[in-house]
Amino acid sequence: MNCKRVRREIIPYLDGELKEANELQAHLDGCAACRRELEDLRRSFAGIVLAEREREPSISPSPHLLSRINRRLDEIEEYSFWISATRALRWLFVRERVALLGWCAALVLLCLQLGQHVQIETVTFHSGVDLHLAETRIELRLGDLMQFTLVKFVGA
Repeated sequence: MNCKRVRREIIPYLDGELKEANELQAHLDGCAACRRELEDLRRSFAGIVLAEREREPSISPSPHLLSRINRRLDEIEEYSFWISATRALRWLFVRERVALLGWCAALVLLCLQLGQHVQIETVTFHSGVDLHLAETRIELRLGDLMQFTLVKFVGA
């Protein structure tokens, strides 16, 4: 391995990602310039890491943090109970509206099924008087259980 290739692969070597680490180490053992460059990079990285650590503030939680968190969790649990209760009530009212809509639809279908038949017949009696018999039959059928019939007679 030559110095140019070592300079290209020295960062992956420091990161532990170089597959040919043995070859690079053999070159470093024999080349003082590359060894100095490696040490300079290690010192630079160590300085950067140290500067980053010094820049980060030390974070320590307040002594009452746990009690405040527990208190807040209790409030959230109480609040969530009321939220779930109001959502359940809203859901019931929605179900009530849907049921009412279903009943209205059933009533409309029932009215459409209501059969209304009108038959007009002329009946002549022996006395010569014609009587128009208007039979208005309104049938309301609920299955085969019930049937209502309304008949209306109209004079001549």
